[in-house]
Amino acid sequence: GDLTIDPASMRVSEGLGRSQQVLVTEPVTVGVRPLPPGAPAGFDGAVGDYSIEASVDSDRLSGGEPATVTITIRGAGNIDALPGPDTPASTDWRFFSQGSDSSSQVFRGVLRGSKTFEFLLLPNNDGALQIPSFEYVYFDPDEETYVTLSTDPIRVEIEPGSVDRAAVDRALVDAEGERAQDVAPDAETWTLKPLDGPISRQGRGFAGTAWYLALFALPALLIVTIETVRRRGALSAAVRTVMGRSDPPQAESGADTSPPDRRLAVYLSTKLGQSVSGWRNDRLARELLARGVDSSLLSEVFEAIELSNAARFAPPGLRTEGANSESSVEDIICRLDHVLG
Repeated sequence: GDLTIDPASMRVSEGLGRSQQVLVTEPVTVGVRPLPPGAPAGFDGAVGDYSIEASVDSDRLSGGEPATVTITIRGAGNIDALPGPDTPASTDWRFFSQGSDSSSQVFRGVLRGSKTFEFLLLPNNDGALQIPSFEYVYFDPDEETYVTLSTDPIRVEIEPGSVDRAAVDRALVDAEGERAQDVAPDAETWTLKPLDGPISRQGRGFAGTAWYLALFALPALLIVTIETVRRRGALSAAVRTVMGRSDPPQAESGADTSPPDRRLAVYLSTKLGQSVSGWRNDRLARELLARGVDSSLLSEVFEAIELSNAARFAPPGLRTEGANSESSVEDIICRLDHVLG
């Protein structure tokens, strides 16, 4: 279906106390098509356009030496997520997976790279052997078809008389037993057996005491208490804003003494239904954009907050007097109220 990538935002500042810009991307909608039916056997989710090759570290071995086979898949697609190839059936070799490694980069808007898979192969026989072809199935979205790749067989010479037949036979029997257990585990092994006699209640240790339960619950109670206090503070600030007084009036003049950025923060908390204190700008930008605030007004909101912080915390010689005046903040709040309602 249609999936949407949310907007990203970035602040660009020219220096302390200077004007700032907030750059916001447009949301991107991507149409995702389902894979067509009829995937051949061996398909494991690879999508793109690939090629495959196989190589071996040595073409002459003795019976006790392993051969390292490297399968390399190259092309365009989600390289890091490519599944590994299935090992081919063979009576001449035993296969052991050794892991994988990938490398990719975006070139002209397309993700390209390669992924290698290594396998250790132990010979079961001596003489001239062939490492059979590895097959790999992927879906080509441009051609809208499934493609099956295969490597060329590789010839390897095993020194005559160097293979320990008894050791090979034991290894094959053990491998067959492991496969049988994976397919159908012994019922006796996996069944819970009945307990003879009563269950003892002794030996509960510290974990069974009331002190342990109290200590375990203490962090959760502390978090709940802090969150309750924080929410009550935000609610009180919102109520004061509705009543027209963000902070207690000054005894001498009766004027509102709360700083402009504080009134802006309380206003935003009231409109968004939660405290914005401690929010990152990208989160605040997403919330306001989703409610219809344009990027120009959003830039003025962040500029008012930054200028107020600069005036409050900067050294006296660098403070910008009047940059964050009450009239400008009230104007921003008025325009926000026109959009947010």
